[in-house]
Amino acid sequence: MPISPRPERRSPSAKAEIGEVRSGLGDHGIALIRIDRLDEAGGDAARVMAGDVAIKPVKPTWVSF
Repeated sequence: MPISPRPERRSPSAKAEIGEVRSGLGDHGIALIRIDRLDEAGGDAARVMAGDVAIKPVKPTWVSF
């Protein structure tokens, strides 16, 4: 399922899709997200959608990029 910024948060230069949900269970999921596009959408404050569901991307503590 594609992930995209909510329309009110999308800047003119932001791409429509920033990533894709690959798996999920309950309230958690795993997604491939382009960090550059997430930054264009507002970074940590970005409000993004997977279909009609609002999601909050969280970088795991063990990631070092």
